[in-house]
Amino acid sequence: MDDSIEINLRAPRDVALRLLIEVGIVNRAGLESAKTQEERTTANEDRFDLFAWLIDAGANVQMTPFEQALFKEPVGGVDEGDVRELSFSMESAAMLAWSLGIVAIDLGLPSIGDGGALLAALPGPGDDVSPFLSTAQLRDLEEIAEAREMAEIWWWRFDAEVDREMLSQSERKELEDAILVTTEEAMTAGYLREEVDGDFAIDGVKVRDLDEEARDDFWWATRHRAKALNWLCGYGATWDEAPTFIE
Repeated sequence: MDDSIEINLRAPRDVALRLLIEVGIVNRAGLESAKTQEERTTANEDRFDLFAWLIDAGANVQMTPFEQALFKEPVGGVDEGDVRELSFSMESAAMLAWSLGIVAIDLGLPSIGDGGALLAALPGPGDDVSPFLSTAQLRDLEEIAEAREMAEIWWWRFDAEVDREMLSQSERKELEDAILVTTEEAMTAGYLREEVDGDFAIDGVKVRDLDEEARDDFWWATRHRAKALNWLCGYGATWDEAPTFIE
């Protein structure tokens, strides 16, 4: 744990409410798959019920203006690109559910993959959430602090690839040196499961060699994870203001 970082964990109930919102966003994004008029009519009914469920739970007080508008927007009105981004709220939800001790997650990997087990462990639209909210308890601060650091280094690694082609030769050398050092430190700390040629690796493939689509998916996944854990640790007055990296 970095002793220079001051952590003030959010209240368990607030974390549980934010978790419900993130799950709600995943469900809302999924409704956009409705294509026919009949499917959209049913999906809009589900959208209304989903929003009403979140309001009844008291989660609406934590929603950002964008999130409020999302649940009010009729099905078919959300851009395809936005739907893809919203689906990565599953990663935010995973981090929050892990922090509440609901699920076990391998934090040394940048994504949970299939979120089916996570959703099955949580209350869904229409369920009574009172027991879920009243019994919410967070893991120890040390565990959460370490998870935050792990999430941040994964986010840093994938974000570092975004502008690589625009860097000068000397800047690329600085980046490669930073990756080598960070990889070694992360492996020593037990934050990574594997490395290849001094780089973070996934299933034997180093980050730099992943295809563009995979890197983009992991960029979004790690961004959502880092944001969720930084918010959980007290950074940012609101969810919108939570950073993805603490200098």
